[in-house]
Amino acid sequence: PELITERLPDDWNEGWDNVVLGVSVENQDYWWRVYELSMVPAKYRFLSIEPLLGPIDICTIINGERPIDKIDWVLIGGESGNDKGNYRYRPCEIEWIEKIIADLKEHAPHIKIFVKQLGTYQYHKLGLSDRHGGEMNTWPEDFNHLKIREFI
Repeated sequence: PELITERLPDDWNEGWDNVVLGVSVENQDYWWRVYELSMVPAKYRFLSIEPLLGPIDICTIINGERPIDKIDWVLIGGESGNDKGNYRYRPCEIEWIEKIIADLKEHAPHIKIFVKQLGTYQYHKLGLSDRHGGEMNTWPEDFNHLKIREFI
C-alpha cells in the first residue's frame, strides 16, 4: 500500500467513482496497511480482512489517526485450504469475526460489512457442507448475526 500514491494516474486527483482501493489485513500485525491506505486520496477504500488469522482492533490509532474512519467497506473471511500438502488452512475463530463486526457497528457505523466465509477451519469444526464455509444457509442458526453481505 505504501506504493499506491506514486503509481496513481496523473488525473487521479481525489479518485475516480468506479475505483475502490483496498488492502488485505490478516491480523493486528498488518494494521499499518490500513493507515497507509487511509493516506491515499480515494473516493472509496476497502479492507479485505481475509484470511483472518488473529484478532484485530479496528480502533487502533497510528500517528494520531484512526485509519478505520476513512474506510468504506470491510470484507471478512476465514482461510480456505487443504488438510494436507500445500496450501493448508489456518484457524479463524468466530470470536474474531464477531468482535470486528461489533466494533464496526459501534465505532464506524458508516462502513458496509461483507462476511464472505468462515473458512475451512470452521467447516471442520461446525460440520458445514461447503468446505470454504461460505454458504450462509448452512451456518448454525445462532450465527445469524454474522450473515451480513452489504455493498458500497
